[in-house]
Amino acid sequence: MEGEGDKLILTEEIVEPPKYNASNRTKVKLTDEIMDKIDFYLEENEKKI
Repeated sequence: MEGEGDKLILTEEIVEPPKYNASNRTKVKLTDEIMDKIDFYLEENEKKI
């Protein structure tokens, strides 16, 4: 069948683990400002439930 090979390749791509390149990422410090934003969004989510 013509599409069987394509299906097999697609299935293999879906189930293989993702590949990430984290070598050029910079570290970000967790600040009080960021914590405040996280708390705000968590509270907003609680109101929606």
